[in-house]
Amino acid sequence: MTIYLISIMEFNKQNIQSKVSAAETHVIDEGLRAYMLKVYNFMASGVLL
Repeated sequence: MTIYLISIMEFNKQNIQSKVSAAETHVIDEGLRAYMLKVYNFMASGVLL
């Protein structure tokens, strides 16, 4: 049986990276949504003409 000791200064890098990637994904999703709304509005105006 092995006992693992973790010092106080160590932190979970994977957890931090997952939080950063989640934040980046949220920003990308908002930008993509805004772009696609512009495209859909442009296409709808073309159909109505």
